[in-house]
Amino acid sequence: MECFFPPIVVNQDVKAYLALYYGEKRLDDILSYLGNPPSFSSIRVNSLHQSSIELAEEILQKELSKQIQDRDAVCKEKLGKYGKIPETESEKWTIKKPNNVRDCLIIPSKSISWIKTLLKEVELLEIIVDSKVFTSVSRGSDIYAPGVLAASPGIQPGDVVKVVVDINNKSTKGEKIVLDDSDKLFAGYGVSLLSRSALFSTKNGVAVQMLDTFKIAPSIGNLDKETFFLQNFPSILVPHILGPKEGETIIDMCASPGGKTTHLAALMKNKGKIFALDKHESKVQNIRDLATLLNASCIIPLKADSTKLLQEKPNSEISTKKLKTENVQVHKFSPESMDRVLLDPPCSGIGQRPKIKEEMTLKNVLSCSDYQLKLFDVAFKLLRVGGTMVYSTCTINPKENEEVVRKVLDKYNSRITLVSQEPFMFGAPGLVWELTDELKAKGVDKGLSLEEAKLVQRFCPSSENPEHQIGFFVAKFVKLGS
Repeated sequence: MECFFPPIVVNQDVKAYLALYYGEKRLDDILSYLGNPPSFSSIRVNSLHQSSIELAEEILQKELSKQIQDRDAVCKEKLGKYGKIPETESEKWTIKKPNNVRDCLIIPSKSISWIKTLLKEVELLEIIVDSKVFTSVSRGSDIYAPGVLAASPGIQPGDVVKVVVDINNKSTKGEKIVLDDSDKLFAGYGVSLLSRSALFSTKNGVAVQMLDTFKIAPSIGNLDKETFFLQNFPSILVPHILGPKEGETIIDMCASPGGKTTHLAALMKNKGKIFALDKHESKVQNIRDLATLLNASCIIPLKADSTKLLQEKPNSEISTKKLKTENVQVHKFSPESMDRVLLDPPCSGIGQRPKIKEEMTLKNVLSCSDYQLKLFDVAFKLLRVGGTMVYSTCTINPKENEEVVRKVLDKYNSRITLVSQEPFMFGAPGLVWELTDELKAKGVDKGLSLEEAKLVQRFCPSSENPEHQIGFFVAKFVKLGS
C-alpha cells in the first residue's frame, strides 16, 4: 500500500520505548501506515434485522453503484471545465466476504488519481478543517459544518475547493487562511455546498461534498442503520472469537460504545443475557441507544465501575443497591457467575488510524497495563470454571498486549490457559523477544514463548502486513480452575 500522508507524530520518549520491541526501522514503517487510512472498509450486517448476507450484499452493491453514478455526475458538472473527464469511473465497487465471518462485508477503497492530475496546477480556494476531521475525511467522508475552521474569501455554493487539515489546530473559527505550509496537510478536493459565511453560521449538515481523497471509501449513511454497521474488522472478529451460545450469561466489562456488545447479542439471537458496563452514564446511554437501534434486546446496560463488581458473599447473580450519598446504582455480581467475559479495556489507542498525532506520553503508555491487569483480575473471578474470556486492545504497545498475557498466565498458572482462535485467525502471531538486562533496565518485561505467541493474534499495519486495517490485539482464554 502506498502511503500518501506523513507518518503519525509520536512523543519521542514513546517512540524510543516502542522501538525497544520493534526496532527503529520497523517502527518507522508501522508509524507511516498508522498515519494513513486503511485500504478497505468493513461493514457488519446485523443478523437481528437482516439474516441474509447475500441480500445485504445486493442492497449494498446497489447503494455503492448509485454513489459512483452520483459522484461521476458531480465530477462531470464541476470538473469538466478543467479538462477531459475519463470514462472509466463507472465500475462496480468490489465487495468481499471474509472466510468464516458470516456477517461481514469488506469493501476495498478506490484510488482515483485522475482528479489530482487534473487539478494539480489549478489555483483553487481553500477550506481548512480541524485535525480531528482528518480521520473521517481521509477515509472518504464528507465534511460537516462543525469541522470547518477557516476558508478563503469568496467561496460560494458549488465551488470546487481544496481541503486542507490544520495539523496543529492554529486556526480560529471563521478566520481567513493564514496558515504556513508547515501547518497544513492536503486532504483532497471537494465541492462546497455553502457560501463562506454559511460555512461558519451553519451548525449541522454537510458543508463540503468530497470528490476525492487519496483513497475513496464508501459511505453507508443512506443505508438502513438497523442493518449496516460500520466497524473495524478486528472488532468484528472479537465476538466471533468469544463464541457466545444461546442461553448464556455474558459480561462486557468495558462495553461503550456497544458495537461488540450488540454483535454478541446477534450471535446469541437475543437468547441469554449480556451485562454491558461503563462507569459513565452518558456512555451507558450510548450503549442503550445502540442496543435499541439494532434490536439487541438481551443487553442489560449498567453504570458500574468494573474494578468493583464482585460480591463479598456470593448469594445471587446480581444485586443492586442505591447509595444515599450519590444518585448512582452499584452493581455486584457473584464470583463465577459468567459463562463468558469480554474485556476490551481502556488502552493507549496507538493502533487507531489514520492519525496526524498521537498525544499519549510515556507515563500514560506505561500506566495503562496496571489498570488492565486490575480489570483482568475481576474478569477472572467472574468467569466460571470452563468459561471463555477474550481480552482485546486497539494498540500496538506490547506492554498492554503480550506482557499483560504473560503476567496473567504466570499469576493464574494452571487455572487459566490460552486457546486457539481458529477459524478466526486473520492477524499475525504475537511478538516474541529475548529479555536482556538492557531491555529490562528500560522497562521491558517478559513476553510470550513462541508457542504462546501463535495462540494470540495482533494486527499491526505495515509493509509486512499491509492488509491489517488497524493496530489491534486479541487473546482468548479458558478458565481451568478457581
